[in-house]
Amino acid sequence: MSLIIGNGILLNYLETEVTCPVCTFEFDVSDKMEKAKYPVFKMKCPACKSALGVSTPIFGGELTCYEWNVPKGVERQETKTPNRFNGKIY
Repeated sequence: MSLIIGNGILLNYLETEVTCPVCTFEFDVSDKMEKAKYPVFKMKCPACKSALGVSTPIFGGELTCYEWNVPKGVERQETKTPNRFNGKIY
């Protein structure tokens, strides 16, 4: 997600690209993120249709995507997208 201020200063303040932990498909969650009531929301992967949870950082950090319905005794898979500032990971 980007914000253009003044005469064209570009600030990237939150990553919106996540990778599905099941099928490794990369997709954008900015539309769902803007409509979400809470910083954690449920959605489906556009490629494999598996149920995913997305956790957005409130005060900076990594965007986390994880499997939603995992049986007991099985470790859930998750992927993390580091926050970038103008293309550089901090």
